[in-house]
Amino acid sequence: MQLEKKLVEDWAIEKLKERGWNYVESEKLNRLSFDEPLLLEDLKKKILEINKDAELVEEDLNAVINKLKYAPTDQNGHKEILRYLKYGVPIKTEKERIVKNIQLFDYKNFQNNDFLVTNQFEFFGREKIRLDILLIVNGIPLVNIECKNPYTGKKDYFDAYTQIKRYEKTAPELYKFVQIGVGFAEIVKYFPIVPWVEDVKQEVWKWEGYKEDEAIFEMLKPQVLLDILKNFIFVREFRGEMTKVIGRYMQYRATNKIYQRVIDNLAGKTEKNKGLIWHWQGSGKTLTMIFSAHKLYFELGKPTIFFIVDRRDLERQFNEELSSLDLNFGFEKIESISALREVLIYDDYRGKRGVFLTLIHKFNLEEEFLLGELGEKGEIQKRKDIICFLDEIHRTQYGILASKMKKVLHNAFFF
Repeated sequence: MQLEKKLVEDWAIEKLKERGWNYVESEKLNRLSFDEPLLLEDLKKKILEINKDAELVEEDLNAVINKLKYAPTDQNGHKEILRYLKYGVPIKTEKERIVKNIQLFDYKNFQNNDFLVTNQFEFFGREKIRLDILLIVNGIPLVNIECKNPYTGKKDYFDAYTQIKRYEKTAPELYKFVQIGVGFAEIVKYFPIVPWVEDVKQEVWKWEGYKEDEAIFEMLKPQVLLDILKNFIFVREFRGEMTKVIGRYMQYRATNKIYQRVIDNLAGKTEKNKGLIWHWQGSGKTLTMIFSAHKLYFELGKPTIFFIVDRRDLERQFNEELSSLDLNFGFEKIESISALREVLIYDDYRGKRGVFLTLIHKFNLEEEFLLGELGEKGEIQKRKDIICFLDEIHRTQYGILASKMKKVLHNAFFF
């Protein structure tokens, strides 16, 4: 049985190597000790390479490392660490004495990062544990895969899942960095690392042309994993409870199709600036829109993004979801026609930048305003960096409200 389990582990490592991961035996990793979760020298080297324009000195490196090492292992610590991984570690640099976000990964050029896979990784936490497979990027452990023999009735997927849940509590210093757990057995599922929640939702990754036991490795491709880390994992706080959400395969595909259409249009590669995304009930369309908005918000600098709904219950649902996720940007809820008008005429009629939630009914603007004042000065009508996400708008997409909306946001993207 152990031999068969080892064969599963070896097969998984081969699949990861095929997709760009470099295999290093755990004994040969550049580790300082068995109770240190970070490959500190590797991490320092990559920080200097990625942030070469910041002119960092040794004290700066130590400040970054200390923020990572001494972040608590409680819920707030996990939130803090995920923010560092996504947006960088804020420190006041020694040379310039200004606060800079020091990046831990190069998200724009994924080839500039080091992707290591290792197995039988020993760690001394509250007791000694040995991880089957660990994925490490720039010296930071991010993904734990636990394998069980799928050919015996004695072990199954749930054993792999509960093993990772046990490890979360046994080795909190390690698992405050690890973001994704994968149970690999007769089925293969992934889930976010949330030690304080006993039963987190587990998902199956699907990809065209691959069986589910291999599709997971498409998800764990270096560039895909970094994209998921940046744009598809978030801390959610709702009614006093904190957890994490992680994207599903259809949300990932839809988000990146939306993203690519916007980027290609702005680069002059296509004239297409609309799209229709079909979802089935329960597939998470609200999160798809939020994932897309997050990715475009930080890529485009200062765009204008509208979430537009046609029912108050959808507006309430959207408001709750946007408010509960740690997105690193705020949003404004437009409560009236006059409030929308203020957004449109802001900055000498160029329009206010940021993220907005509104009912489509707020576009019931006076014709005199549309044809007169806005028609004469409406720079916002010329702007292309406006993205509208329309949620279940149905009949209102073909009426007067939609006509007025498209007159105002003439060159905007509509999804």
